[in-house]
Amino acid sequence: MHVLLTGADKAPSGQCYESAVRLGDVPRDALIAWKLNGEPLPADHGYPLRVVVPGNNAHLSIKWLKRVAVVDGDRLAVADKFRVPALTEAQQRNVSTSKA
Repeated sequence: MHVLLTGADKAPSGQCYESAVRLGDVPRDALIAWKLNGEPLPADHGYPLRVVVPGNNAHLSIKWLKRVAVVDGDRLAVADKFRVPALTEAQQRNVSTSKA
């Protein structure tokens, strides 16, 4: 059994971002947040709901949460399908020479 978390953001393929964790491995301090410092969660932080899993990779901290499901069998995260396009050589030179 796995807990499957689905966000509203989509990969270029149109598939929603998902991540899964075995039911027995869900940390006891995991939570679903809807507020930040007493205020509604800002959109860039995942409004209206975001999963927060302290001490774990960000792939479990799903923003714009739209579904939580317990599923039977092995379900792999589709994060590998949610990629940032590669930079061209000119873009890479620009990034490496720009000052912060």
